[in-house]
Amino acid sequence: MKRKIHMLLLLSVTLAVSCTPEDYVIKDNIVDQNEVKIIKLTSDHRTLLPGEYNRMQFRAQAYGIKELVHNVFNEDDSTYSEELKQDTFLIPHDQLPKGFIKIVDENGEELDKGIFRTPENAANTYTFYAKTESIESEPLSIEIREPLQANYNEIVIPLVFHIMQPPANSGSTYTVSLEKLQEKVNELNDVFNFKVSTNPNGASAKITFKLAEYGPNGKLLETKGKNLVQLSENLKGIDCFNYINTYLLWDPNKYLNVWVAGYSSQWSSDATSSIMAPNVIAPGFYAIPGLITRQVNNYGLSQVQDFSEIGILYEMTEFINPNSTYTHDILEFSTIMGKYLGLLPMVYHEYYNWMTGTFVNNLVDGDTDYCEDTYVYKTRIPVSIYKQSYVENIDFTTFNIMCSYSRKNSITADQVKRIRAVLEACPSRWAYKSDWAFTGK
Repeated sequence: MKRKIHMLLLLSVTLAVSCTPEDYVIKDNIVDQNEVKIIKLTSDHRTLLPGEYNRMQFRAQAYGIKELVHNVFNEDDSTYSEELKQDTFLIPHDQLPKGFIKIVDENGEELDKGIFRTPENAANTYTFYAKTESIESEPLSIEIREPLQANYNEIVIPLVFHIMQPPANSGSTYTVSLEKLQEKVNELNDVFNFKVSTNPNGASAKITFKLAEYGPNGKLLETKGKNLVQLSENLKGIDCFNYINTYLLWDPNKYLNVWVAGYSSQWSSDATSSIMAPNVIAPGFYAIPGLITRQVNNYGLSQVQDFSEIGILYEMTEFINPNSTYTHDILEFSTIMGKYLGLLPMVYHEYYNWMTGTFVNNLVDGDTDYCEDTYVYKTRIPVSIYKQSYVENIDFTTFNIMCSYSRKNSITADQVKRIRAVLEACPSRWAYKSDWAFTGK
């Protein structure tokens, strides 16, 4: 046994000293420039809003062409034959010579790092190309939008988190600290006020989310923004939704309610969140496209038909550790808040209506969310922030909170207009009109 060990050690040492760095050949796999036959230029979007942080990122893709053998099936005699066909293939960016492709404007000026910002005294459109010494892409034109004209007042939306702790014998328990709540609020403020994005059409909704300081009784909360609810064993058979409707509705004219619940066997729901788009509107306001609303006067607790009208139910594990995967991507807090404020998803979908025997989709005049500066896309696959619009076949980048597989760091100027219209017209979203949560009176 010892002899075997000694022999293995000797072999290892021999191999280690037998090669030096000079003995290795490192291949960089750089392609021959002549292999590049096609160049395609893409951008984050086709419109750009003038602003300090708005910018357009361009990207160039290089393609080669090869003759490849294809097996062709002959239905007449059920045989296969081989045919040579020309196919294009994408050349990985790191296999191209450095500086091989340049992105230039219509005057031939190269863009630094492929980034374009709106200049002073901007023209209406700008045209760009990707080029090498011998090849040029198709032109790509960008439209410069008019600066935002709306001068919205800053508003503050008070948040209260009802932390619903199940009985100790029902399973694992949990806590949510003030620091965690403030972290969630900070994330919302960054997204809705365009603080962490370069979205070409991004804009600030001038909304500040803030943790409530006073409860319904006018007394200071023990922890800002937090209403800790210790559920007793006596509630073991009570449905989660019914419990909230009975005991945990704080006046929607004073608070935006968020219920955080750890579901277990005692709860009837296995959903990870519950949120309803705005569904009431005050007299004298026009209907908001895409929302089904009923008209109400003096909306308050007595007119709330279900808790989901006025707040957000969040499953505890998703609230603390959001899982942005294929199935749970919609659970980002900013996305849920976007829905609460009346935004609609940008993804196209269709389903079969068994009542009518027809397929139905969510397109209305080629759009799904009634915002002109967002693109509809058909599928979440491939898993990428780079997508292609369903109607126009335009390549774009997803910064938006209402997209799946997105940077989820901003909303657009047209989405801001929609949110502000909802906040003005929908009484279930009027908590910002009261200072009670911060003064107790």
